[in-house]
Amino acid sequence: MDTSAYIKQILSAFKKGEKLNITHLRKLGKAAGLTENDRYLMELAELAWTKYYRDIVLNSYDIQPIETYQKIVEFYKTVQPSYTVKDSTKRIFQQYSTAAPIGYLMGWFCDQGLQEPKVFEPSAGNGLLTIYYPPKNVSVNELDNIRRTNLEGQGYAAVTSMDASVRFPASMKQQYDVIITNPPFGKLGETDRTFGYPFKEIDHIMVAVALETMRDTGRAAILIGNHTEYNEDGRIKSFRAFFDYLHRHFNVATMINIDAAKLYSKQGTSFDLRCILINGRKKQPIGYAPTKVQAPEYEWVVDDFEGLYERVETARNREFISIEQQLQQYKKQLSI
Repeated sequence: MDTSAYIKQILSAFKKGEKLNITHLRKLGKAAGLTENDRYLMELAELAWTKYYRDIVLNSYDIQPIETYQKIVEFYKTVQPSYTVKDSTKRIFQQYSTAAPIGYLMGWFCDQGLQEPKVFEPSAGNGLLTIYYPPKNVSVNELDNIRRTNLEGQGYAAVTSMDASVRFPASMKQQYDVIITNPPFGKLGETDRTFGYPFKEIDHIMVAVALETMRDTGRAAILIGNHTEYNEDGRIKSFRAFFDYLHRHFNVATMINIDAAKLYSKQGTSFDLRCILINGRKKQPIGYAPTKVQAPEYEWVVDDFEGLYERVETARNREFISIEQQLQQYKKQLSI
């Protein structure tokens, strides 16, 4: 069995612009002596395209981010295989890696120009969400054995296998400049009130746990399920407690509804998504999730890569107001 030969053949096909499907991957796997199931072959193929995307980024430091992004989008649209294999493990744990164009923009938003940023990805999969950063600056965590093995060969600063729905060790608190994550979706058996809010979605719990490891001046990019909608009173309709928690404790730059059927389906799912971009922790908890009047863009849906770039670029350039101004806004909210 030679996984390196298999991956090398896939990368060679990518460089030629060849489109591969599961039939091609089976042939390449057989030639490399791989007798494992289709899921194993597809996981290694995803590792190969993770490496390919990272090479695009590493070789593009002398050009503008928009140009790098366009290269990634082009490869994603025209060459990258679709993840078509679904087994019980993937369904149970909702193991859908982030589409590379989205992952690149999430990394770009979090880039503050630090020479050696400390980056943490708590549910890393094969590492696809980390392509913006050199692996030496990134610590990754993953429970799945196949994916964790794939991570161990990429040169990351650390590879761990902790339960990311449970608080990490105290030594990890506020240790990272960048938190970037796409946790699995689903419900917990019991409501968790650890954070003072009735969270019950597993992705919400994992986000709250991950954000504890972010420094006060850090940035975070988060991908969770569903789209943000407002009710008749102009307030966020579903999971408001979670969004109140985020906006009370962190500077939320924006939330972006993503049409997954158009921008994400190659990763094996078209479930609605939203991207949450955070620029630092508030000095003191204050406020709630905004109303429709205050943040109408929260309800907009992005259905093309160009529009997604524009939304992230706007969020990168957003400046946050002082604590005094926040207090004034909070008083206005109470009077509504």
